[in-house]
Amino acid sequence: MDGALSAQVLGDLTELRAIQNDWLALAGRAESYSAAQGPDFVATAWATLGGHDGDRLAVIAVRREDELVGLWPLFIRREPRKSTARHLGAGADEEYAGPLIAAGPDAERIAARALAEAMRLADLLVVCNVPGDGAAAAAVRRGGRLTHAWSQDCPVVELKAGWTAWLAAKSKTFRYTLRHDRKLLAERGEVRSLKMEGAEDGERFVDWLFATKRRWLADRAIAESWLLDPAARELFVRLLAREGGAEAHAFALTVDGTIVAGCFCLASRDRLEFHVTAFDPDFGDGRPGNLLLEDAVAWAAGRSLDFDFRMMQATYKDRWADRRDRFDSFYVACSWKGALAVLAQKVRVRLRGG
Repeated sequence: MDGALSAQVLGDLTELRAIQNDWLALAGRAESYSAAQGPDFVATAWATLGGHDGDRLAVIAVRREDELVGLWPLFIRREPRKSTARHLGAGADEEYAGPLIAAGPDAERIAARALAEAMRLADLLVVCNVPGDGAAAAAVRRGGRLTHAWSQDCPVVELKAGWTAWLAAKSKTFRYTLRHDRKLLAERGEVRSLKMEGAEDGERFVDWLFATKRRWLADRAIAESWLLDPAARELFVRLLAREGGAEAHAFALTVDGTIVAGCFCLASRDRLEFHVTAFDPDFGDGRPGNLLLEDAVAWAAGRSLDFDFRMMQATYKDRWADRRDRFDSFYVACSWKGALAVLAQKVRVRLRGG
């Protein structure tokens, strides 16, 4: 499609609120869309996590005349030897967080314009988890800059046929295991599946989730993790407490009112993203995580969403998944300082044998 492209960098929440309707319209016609790219998530993440001295919000808006055709929510952080531009997230770089690009024949041109603007922001640009066959990944690969790139395949449960049809197509052993696990767990007490909604239930769920994950870290003597950051916990609380929020969801499995398994998910245009999950090891013999999955996948199917297990690899996901979607990530050097950071990352990966 013809038409000159212009780009600007928006630096505060007032400017973002002014383009919210255009933003949501772009999300509806973008190549791909995740809730982590939406205005609610970005505004909440910036209000919660953007508190470091020197952090600067930088949302790139690309327009063709008056039409918003590209948008990339980023922020810039000053670090000891460089500045880095990256997406707003909980801290683990696990969100689907590339630019929103309007689908169409000039999608890569739009992505290249957004990329050119992003590379002016900092020494290093971190591009996380963009579709491997999408315009953003193509623009980075063809950009001619020094990069460190890696790919991950995300297992996905295809649910367009509905829960009943999907489950019927699974093996007898798979279906029997779910029934058996639920019966076994019921021997410990009344089993209930809950959708944790609203400020009170949401905070109760997040407190349980982070406490359980932090115990897991302590048992393994892991002293550094985004899960230890109080701001990350606060982000999840705020996302679940938003009135009318349709993109952040928490599912819990309880036994006699006690949460024994839970997951925090993001609902995007075509998929429910399995973002963070945990289970109580004291109930591990009843495999509550397996039953939690059954309930969350059935909920997604009821809304014509696929269920996306996301980046972390695990054998149990293979038993559920019907396909794998590839997502690419990049460190992009934008200056000589950024080039040193990219080369250092290449060396670290090589030393680890990656």
